[in-house]
Amino acid sequence: MSRMRLPGLLLPLVVLAVSSHLQAQSVGDRVRVSVEDDTYVGEVTAVSEEGLELVDDSVPYSFEYALMTGLDRSVGTKRLWKEGLAVGVVTPLLIGAHVIGSCVTAAVAVPPMVLVCIIITGPVIGLSLAGAAVGVVVGPVIGAFIKGDVWEPVVLAERAFGSASIIGPRFGLDGSIGLELGVSIRFP
Repeated sequence: MSRMRLPGLLLPLVVLAVSSHLQAQSVGDRVRVSVEDDTYVGEVTAVSEEGLELVDDSVPYSFEYALMTGLDRSVGTKRLWKEGLAVGVVTPLLIGAHVIGSCVTAAVAVPPMVLVCIIITGPVIGLSLAGAAVGVVVGPVIGAFIKGDVWEPVVLAERAFGSASIIGPRFGLDGSIGLELGVSIRFP
């Protein structure tokens, strides 16, 4: 390969490496689209310069990029053991705090309830702490059986110009298979 051809080949590859996708999602990607106060999660079925279409539980939706307030792409799933731990520990403590708070509220309204609150406070605190100790073990085990999406935000900010790299298979009429590389630059 001559030296004259090397810069001509490297420039598209460098632009490909550093350019950001206008459409950071492809058909088949799992995405989460936010529009005003609503959020939709589904699989992308079509992508264009103006927006995308997705299907969620067999219901098709169409969204324009200009109307989206947020767009996230799923990059996989993770086990939710940490969330299970948090729920397992916090829930019994919140229940205990609610019971004691309700008792105090009742005692303010009905003064003889003060004695009841004094009697039940110790056992409620003990049961809450015991529940939290059980939650330390049970919560992560239950959470480990549950999977959740890991989301990567897609930048939707308006730009003075945009670029997109294009990489895809190319099938020739003679049956040959190749790789097509390209760059698309958009000006306002």
